[in-house]
Amino acid sequence: MKSVRSLSAILAFLILAPAAAAQLPPIDPQMLNLPPIAGEREALRQEILSTKARLARCDGPPNLALTSDNCRARTLVQAKLNHLLKMGMVLGTDQPVAEAPRVAPTDATDYVSERSFLLSKIRQEGQDIVHIVSEDRAKFTIIDHCKAMKDLSYLGSMMTSEETMALMGGAGAAKTKADVNACIHEYDAKEVSANRKAAIEYCLQANNYLTGNKGRAPFDTCMDRHDMMQAMCKQELELLQEYSIRSPGMQRGPQTCPGVQPNPREIQAILSAPGAGTMAELPAKFFAPPPDLSLPLSAPPVAIPAGTVLETTLQQGVSAVSVEHGDIPTARLDAPLAVGGQVILPAGTYILLKTRIIGPGTPPNSVQIGLTTTSAVLAGQKRMELKSDELVFTILRQPPSPFVRQPPALAGFSAAIQGFTTKLRFTLKP
Repeated sequence: MKSVRSLSAILAFLILAPAAAAQLPPIDPQMLNLPPIAGEREALRQEILSTKARLARCDGPPNLALTSDNCRARTLVQAKLNHLLKMGMVLGTDQPVAEAPRVAPTDATDYVSERSFLLSKIRQEGQDIVHIVSEDRAKFTIIDHCKAMKDLSYLGSMMTSEETMALMGGAGAAKTKADVNACIHEYDAKEVSANRKAAIEYCLQANNYLTGNKGRAPFDTCMDRHDMMQAMCKQELELLQEYSIRSPGMQRGPQTCPGVQPNPREIQAILSAPGAGTMAELPAKFFAPPPDLSLPLSAPPVAIPAGTVLETTLQQGVSAVSVEHGDIPTARLDAPLAVGGQVILPAGTYILLKTRIIGPGTPPNSVQIGLTTTSAVLAGQKRMELKSDELVFTILRQPPSPFVRQPPALAGFSAAIQGFTTKLRFTLKP
């Protein structure tokens, strides 16, 4: 179900969390190596404990926590923990997920209480079949999807002060609640449940990835077009990406959720059943893109001379696959940028980078990646344009992970430029 797919996407925050929440690049599930199925439960349990411990060190009001370097991504750490706990519910780990009421709520608009009630029911199901989704699980997924799309309080400092103020107070809270409920009513849990089963059976029978050498790509592509849960997950990631960039003219990389993974018994049963025939693609609303939330660029208070050098440290690992998917990494200024004695950008300012695949490298089995600066992140969710020369890195081919979806041309290029240790020295252009 969607919780399984969301786990690997949210686990990307492990790589990105030290960066400020407002400047985090888009999620890159393709860079993750998921643990083997047999070890998922224990790995997940350990990840939940680790994330809880990290969040405990960031206790306090989010606005105060965000002033600390160690807790700048507090909002996303909490979001990650929420998704990990959902995953624990799906896999049935022995880690307690949440205390939930056992009585169904009487208020039909109280989706928070209904979610807790559904959580208590789902934990009692004890099933490990990904293509048989109960209506309770489907309704739980619908509620989480609508909260992610309509209740934007979890975005924290990714939002402008005006957007944050609009969410506060009675009028803002009432509108958010009404928007979430309206979204929930757009979906039918019974239909979502039936769709998940039909989509997996159709896509697996049409694209059996256990035979031949095409891998899972055709199956995953089929699910992207036909599975409601997968489509909802993709929309959530695209909205989060749009808020994480908020800069005009910057490429928005395609967001894809890791595909569902039926167990061997399910696969055998599905393939031995009669063919599913044909299946229509999902309605257009499942492919609606997020709104353009770009913020205008601000001019520097004084002109920055060409040739000015930026000493920075890369904040996220950069791989050929992440470049192909349009991810936007960040670097941080190691020293203030000053012009004529006036500090234009203080040390620690986040610099957004643009990446591209240049072509094959000189060593055999290598590829060249180029990095340039595009803008600096200012206070109040503003950007200042910074154009620099291009730094070129060569990445050697490594054996690919069977759990990573890669473009065919980049299959095997899983090595990366390391974040937090790689120094980047950019020279600004006129």
